[in-house]
Amino acid sequence: MQKCILKYIKCLKDQKVIAFPTDTVWGLSVDALNLQAIDNLINIKKRKLNKSFSVLISSVDKLNQYAILSDFEKLLVKEVWPGSFSIVFKAKDLNWAKQLGSQNGSIAFRCINNKFTKNLLDKWGGALITTSANSSGSKVCNNSHDILKLSPDIKICSYFINFVEKLNTPSTVIKVLDKKIKILRNSYQYDLLKEIAAKKNWTLNE
Repeated sequence: MQKCILKYIKCLKDQKVIAFPTDTVWGLSVDALNLQAIDNLINIKKRKLNKSFSVLISSVDKLNQYAILSDFEKLLVKEVWPGSFSIVFKAKDLNWAKQLGSQNGSIAFRCINNKFTKNLLDKWGGALITTSANSSGSKVCNNSHDILKLSPDIKICSYFINFVEKLNTPSTVIKVLDKKIKILRNSYQYDLLKEIAAKKNWTLNE
């Protein structure tokens, strides 16, 4: 695994698009701060420029570098992260948010409970864009062979070439509005979120 991580780090530094299975679906990632890498990903995804990318971070502490959090949002991330939830926050750097396709300065962040992804992010030291491995509007690819059909320029470590576990459920996406949790996408581990909200007496709005 360590050799795979080092290979991916080199690819990221070279502005390449990498692919690997996460806790939800196969994902494509690039350096979240590199404009050329972001453009490369947009071209592979055939993605509209006004559609925002999500960002992977390694820890709750890292989030403070990139986003502005209310007291309630700070409580929320401590309860649900690391985990399979994408949470929308206001970005500290609005220009950066625009580079990621955000029209209102908000970005969805994920802090995944996944050993490989955590190790990759720790070694990388920064943030990575995360997006499903598919062309926009198409079915998500579920193996390395189909992902490479999207573009031969996508880099997949040999560690994952024969990965066969079925992954097809995207993350649940949420946003805090007036100390209430707005459900933007009801998906993976939503029932867990309901349990946490009930225990904390938090309001979920579908």
